[in-house]
Amino acid sequence: MTLKKVEKSGKNLLIWLAGLFIKPEKLDRGKVDFSKIKKILMIRQDRRLGNLILTLPLVSAIRKTFPRIHIGYLTDEKFAEVLEMCPEIEEVFVMKRSWFWNPFKFHSIIKKIRKSNFDLALDLSDENNFSLSNAWLTYLSQAPIRAGYEKAQNKGFLNLEVPIIHKERHGIERHPDLLRFLAGEFPTPEFNLKIDSENKSWAENYLVKQKVSSADFLIGIHIGGRGKKRWGIENFAELINWLTKENYKIIVFWGKGEEKLLSHLRREGNDKIIISDLLTMPKLAAVIKRCNLFISSDTGPMHLAVALKIPTLAIFTDSDAKKYGPQGELHRILSGELSLDRAKTTLREMLAVSQPLLK
Repeated sequence: MTLKKVEKSGKNLLIWLAGLFIKPEKLDRGKVDFSKIKKILMIRQDRRLGNLILTLPLVSAIRKTFPRIHIGYLTDEKFAEVLEMCPEIEEVFVMKRSWFWNPFKFHSIIKKIRKSNFDLALDLSDENNFSLSNAWLTYLSQAPIRAGYEKAQNKGFLNLEVPIIHKERHGIERHPDLLRFLAGEFPTPEFNLKIDSENKSWAENYLVKQKVSSADFLIGIHIGGRGKKRWGIENFAELINWLTKENYKIIVFWGKGEEKLLSHLRREGNDKIIISDLLTMPKLAAVIKRCNLFISSDTGPMHLAVALKIPTLAIFTDSDAKKYGPQGELHRILSGELSLDRAKTTLREMLAVSQPLLK
């Protein structure tokens, strides 16, 4: 039996055990008065930055529709700092993975959540994937209304299930279905991330030390990516050499475990590029915000750049660009045929639009 099958069997066992103690209940959507909801808790235990960022337009939609509602968010510790940049979120609860097996820590965070007396808890699991941790935490929040997508495994954990809309659409358009079901239509969702003054000043000083002035057109390039999603480092190296010959300032970003990719760039001997340090999430966001253009495979930092409204060239080698690619006139997507010539042509088009406006 493979590890994945063992994990699935263990999860099914836990769901069955939970069902022995949880009394299923079901709310009538017609009897739920959304105007009386004062506090909402959003729950997404996710260790992938992009997935977390794609839930943020829902936060914006809730705030626009219900300006006085108090919004909390419960997430994994790995990228919780991203939520601190979202001004609509008043409370961020951090749940470490290890706490699920530590009764004292687990009880402490659940107690803290319950103390906030949320009226509605939203399980933000994808419509096609069941998350036991999301469902379990939603149930334990003791919110009178516990909503999420309608799935067989959610019986008992949730008391208000949202029918799944089976049609192709972008990732940021999926989570707002939960709000539409509860409260009807609302303004177009959008990203709203803010860099605080401390991190903004830090980024300015950091780049000054790297000899980047406020007048420089700065291009950020993230060379990493997970598995098949990563564009070849040889391609990035050639693109970087081409851009530096055109006298653009380049800052290269990378993630844990990607040091070997940096070695390749260093062997190229291009001393005109800046290789960033391994930055914390707020500092990474602050430096990306200073960039005039961002280039990346389908990575978390790519989604972060889009959320920060930085013109982005997103290179999709494996994942679904229609579902996860950046939207809007600022951005471009490369998928299918991924030649360097095509990348350069697309960049010329983007630079022709953005450079006169930004320099």
